[in-house]
Amino acid sequence: MNTATETTSAEAYTAIKPKLPSLQEKVLTAIKATGETGATMEEVYNAIPDAGYVLHQRASELNKAGKIKVNGVRRNSKGVNQKVWIAA
Repeated sequence: MNTATETTSAEAYTAIKPKLPSLQEKVLTAIKATGETGATMEEVYNAIPDAGYVLHQRASELNKAGKIKVNGVRRNSKGVNQKVWIAA
């Protein structure tokens, strides 16, 4: 990574850090609401339209924390396979 990219990433993380617990909870709630059907990230984005682009990383954080897990794949609206997340 170059210095400019590292600086930009660090600034972005600093800006979003106070919002992380709230965003993670929104993602977890959206995934839990789908039960065993689970949700792709496209479906999570649709459930939380005001959150913007920051949700994908929240799923990775929740997965690392053991709160959600992958339960297969499903095609999104563009025909691309996406992971299906369910509550752990």
